[in-house]
Amino acid sequence: MLSSSDFTKYLRPVILLVFIGVQSCAYYNTFYNAEEYYAEAQRLTRENQTETVSREEINLYSKAIEKSKKLLTKFPESKYRDDAQFIIAKAYYFKGDFLLAKRHFEELNSIYSNSPHANEVPLWIGRCLMKTGDLEMARYEASRVLKGDKARRLQADALLLMGEIAVLQDSLGLAENYLEQVIDRSPDGFTKAQAQFQVGKMRENEKDYEGALTAYQTISKYKPSESLKVEAIIRQTSMLKALNRDEDAVEMIQDMLLSDKFVEIRGQLEVELGKLYLVMNEIDRAESKLTSIVEDYNRTEVSAEASFYLGELYLTKHYNYNEASTAFTNVKTQSARSPLVTKATQKNKQIGRYEKIQLDFNNYQRELAGLPPLVKAKKSTSKNRSNRSKNQRGRSRSGKPANQRQKESVSRFDDKKNVVIETVEVTAEDTIRVIKLIDENRYSLAEYMLFEFVRVDTTLEILTDLENSTADTSLKHQCAYMQYYAIESIRGDLQGGRYALEQIEKKYPLYYNTIISTPAEIEIESDPNEERYIQVASLFESGQHKAASSEYYSLKEDSTISISIRGKSCFNHAWLNDHFLFNKASAVESYSYMVDHFPEDPLAKTARNRLNALTQDPTQQKEVEEPKAEIEEDDQDAGQKSNQSQDSKKGEDEK
Repeated sequence: MLSSSDFTKYLRPVILLVFIGVQSCAYYNTFYNAEEYYAEAQRLTRENQTETVSREEINLYSKAIEKSKKLLTKFPESKYRDDAQFIIAKAYYFKGDFLLAKRHFEELNSIYSNSPHANEVPLWIGRCLMKTGDLEMARYEASRVLKGDKARRLQADALLLMGEIAVLQDSLGLAENYLEQVIDRSPDGFTKAQAQFQVGKMRENEKDYEGALTAYQTISKYKPSESLKVEAIIRQTSMLKALNRDEDAVEMIQDMLLSDKFVEIRGQLEVELGKLYLVMNEIDRAESKLTSIVEDYNRTEVSAEASFYLGELYLTKHYNYNEASTAFTNVKTQSARSPLVTKATQKNKQIGRYEKIQLDFNNYQRELAGLPPLVKAKKSTSKNRSNRSKNQRGRSRSGKPANQRQKESVSRFDDKKNVVIETVEVTAEDTIRVIKLIDENRYSLAEYMLFEFVRVDTTLEILTDLENSTADTSLKHQCAYMQYYAIESIRGDLQGGRYALEQIEKKYPLYYNTIISTPAEIEIESDPNEERYIQVASLFESGQHKAASSEYYSLKEDSTISISIRGKSCFNHAWLNDHFLFNKASAVESYSYMVDHFPEDPLAKTARNRLNALTQDPTQQKEVEEPKAEIEEDDQDAGQKSNQSQDSKKGEDEK
């Protein structure tokens, strides 16, 4: 038998081996978990294929960072420490923390210079630099990879980065050359697909729709992600539409819906078909298709998108604002993760403001007839509702207590409703006042139709009727100018705009000479930028809102251009960001610039009104209740930013 001392002698190495095994298992499990979180986040990122990082992606990347940092802290001798550092750096990159990612890539290069990951570091640093706008240094880092004896995959990735940088520098010929090399040399089908997609986008921007169509069609022979495959198909239908081949686009989608190869993206294809019907103005087919999608794909991002375009259909084709509002509200109900939730909320705000204008108009009409005002039903407590009704009953449209109006009540019998209606006798003085309010309200309605719903024909109809009927001279001038603006700037009809301008000069010569024909404007006839300004309208008409916004901003900032063009460009930039790009900060900035720098421009009043609406304290806005959805989204965004800030602080603490 073994003595106790002999037993201990033999037991010690066993315990040591067990301890080492436990430690090894512990740090391996930690690293394994980090890898798993990162891999799942990458899968979502590949499916996403947008510039916006989802909350789910951020959460997974944060967990990968946390586990990797735990390994570096608790197990500094682990053989996986360079792998953990690499995961941290890449996770920060995909989260959008590019400066922090760059620092961690540099740490990997300095601390673990012998790591097999070191070859990739210049490429990743180049990507970080490109994202932060340092294009020349980004190009330098990519060139280092190309000059070195690197693997084919890294060479192809560096060429792809060079191509992306060239696109940002507007060197499109050079960009296409790089991208073609990627397609020829990359062993990775996913990378080939990305490069091919970029080629398609460049040809599309150059209006080479046939070339773009071919490029997008070629993507399927590589190995694109599902989201890139869907996007390529969408682009193909867009190119067919640009080539006036709408029926071919419909046939293409219908054929794919019958194929088992596209069963995983069937929902997205059906949405595209519904949208295509809408563009083709086949309203019944579009409505039927989009409605069936909501029913068949209930509570998905697909049904959320279908709900949004149903709202657009009701809003722009049927002019049914109640149905439109219901559809837009349903977007978040179908999927709170849908990227269209914010736009849908904005659309509901537009409808709410429109309904308020209509309510005001009806109440002015009722006051003219001596009838009490209508009260808009709102989502509020019964107490608030009763208080508001009480206040409404006690005050006239002017805000004065009804008992101070000193008017005689009269009764009349309504044969249709079989009731006696109490009315108030309306004086001649009141009639003049209310008619003026009605005219001003009609003008506000025309503005709203133009700037919120882009219904040019309806706008022109209201303005023409109002110009011919109102007794207010200044309002006649406003109507005439707004008609000119709608025709030239929104519709992009240069000839029609000039005719409208001639009519203003003919009918209102004093107004034309003092407001429109300013000293700076005399140069317009020879101003080469006038044609440039008109061309921007075509960008808007074709749906290129970001490009149009950028062009309007350039015109607004160019002091060599006439005041008239700069003023209209400033307003258009604000309006596009306000209603189409939903960039409130940019809209407020340009509206403010308009008010401060172009106060004499006829559009300055509209800019001031919209600026007041955007900057007003939400707690003071009682007329239209703001949807809670937007507040919830903001809270979530705030939480997201807080998490990112914490991650950044952790990174700083490491240094």
